[in-house]
Amino acid sequence: MVVDKCNDYGDAYALAVDNDNTLWVATKQGLLHYTDQSQTLFNSSNTSLTEDTVSDVKIDEQNNIWSITDHNLCCYNRTTFTTYPIPYSDDFLRCFDIDGKDIYVGTHQHGMLSLTNNALTPITYTFPNAPMSSMRGGCVDKQGRFWAGTMTGAFAYNPTDGTTEILPMRQIDEIVSDNKGDVWLKPFNTGDTCLIEITPTDTIAYRYDQYPFNDNYICQMRFDHTNRLWLATTHGLIFRDNGQWHVYSTTNSNLPTNYIYSIDFDSQNNVWCGTFGAGLTCFNGTSFTTYTTKQGLESDFVATVCVDKNDVVWFNCRSSQYPEIYGLGLSSLHNGQFKTYTANNSQLASNTIWDIETDAKNNLWLATGDDKGVTQFDGTHWNIYNTDNSGLALNEATHIALDEYNRRIWFTCYTGGGVTYANLQYDNSAVTTLNASKELTIRNNHVLLDLPANVSVFDTTGHLILSDYGTNIDLSNLHRGIYIVHTSNTNYRAARIIIP
Repeated sequence: MVVDKCNDYGDAYALAVDNDNTLWVATKQGLLHYTDQSQTLFNSSNTSLTEDTVSDVKIDEQNNIWSITDHNLCCYNRTTFTTYPIPYSDDFLRCFDIDGKDIYVGTHQHGMLSLTNNALTPITYTFPNAPMSSMRGGCVDKQGRFWAGTMTGAFAYNPTDGTTEILPMRQIDEIVSDNKGDVWLKPFNTGDTCLIEITPTDTIAYRYDQYPFNDNYICQMRFDHTNRLWLATTHGLIFRDNGQWHVYSTTNSNLPTNYIYSIDFDSQNNVWCGTFGAGLTCFNGTSFTTYTTKQGLESDFVATVCVDKNDVVWFNCRSSQYPEIYGLGLSSLHNGQFKTYTANNSQLASNTIWDIETDAKNNLWLATGDDKGVTQFDGTHWNIYNTDNSGLALNEATHIALDEYNRRIWFTCYTGGGVTYANLQYDNSAVTTLNASKELTIRNNHVLLDLPANVSVFDTTGHLILSDYGTNIDLSNLHRGIYIVHTSNTNYRAARIIIP
């Protein structure tokens, strides 16, 4: 067969030969079919297709022709076209492949999809233990699963059976869960998506150019006591009530600044906000009351706000010169009085605090900076947990999440140390165990371990690709792609997502 005049149809992106030895070409102007006698272009002008540009084409076992456009997976059975739209309004399809009767599609921002029950459906993977990609946030959902956002997506760890569901997608900065079980994810500086909502039946993406986000940055997400979602952003305070978005800013309220960094709620559901440059402010549903250095704050840059069960507001002021990295101690506000604990006047391990949480006994848990581990404070005594005296994965914990039902508190580590959890024994307010996934080092495509361990490598379908035992395991023969490396011995278990 001789093919000519291909340039008449614009760029050609992919080729496929069917069982009849005829050629199908994905082109800029449509799906092109060549035979010895003719050539036919299929596009929106002569079929039910809604888009012209076809980026890839493949043939299945039944000789059906499959192709993808930006927003649709298409099947042509030699008579009619059937299209399966992407479930995200802000994303597009990048690639696809056929495995027997199974069809998998890759998206630009939302990971992999499969064609299930005549619809493109997000894929989750289940693996033993939790991945050790760098973690930036976490929460506990209604089912007791711990969700964490990582630099390679998100995962939900089930402590009951030790399995992990992995959602391969772009970097996830923060995760929160409401009392219905829905999970909200905030991507980290990637693409056009600023917020993702995962429900039992759907996944909804919100774009930066949609109201009320308008190209601003979300610093923190929280649900109040009535299950309303609040967002601390660089363009004001946003909340969602009964599906409707509302915005408080300096133009429509007495909010002191639009740069809101952190939020929490007291027993009356008042909203306490830490701002960058305008102090600590409280919203009672009508107006804002603001506290600054004039009233006793250490600085007008306030991060990491937490309200305990006695309505004491705890927070970490930051240096006005370097507010992103240098803290000024643990401060509190109660009955109009300020108090500050520092590394100089108390046993506080570090003046920089990344996160604060309270447990059922009103103990404070602090994720401290400067590689100082995790601190528990009961108002009098300080208990410090680090890699030397506990099973904490790494000393630089970034986020704390409380699971009161299972009496467990979770910690994530930024630099890839995995997940640590502490079982709480409330009769003496002590930690009975701190179990951790120890750090897993991979360098030059080799797994490097301090002690011999079993090493298993899984692909993204859960198939075992490699199994070995030792301290130096060679991964150089793996094809390029996404893998989960799982290691275990009598002392620890660890897992990590890699892209060799």
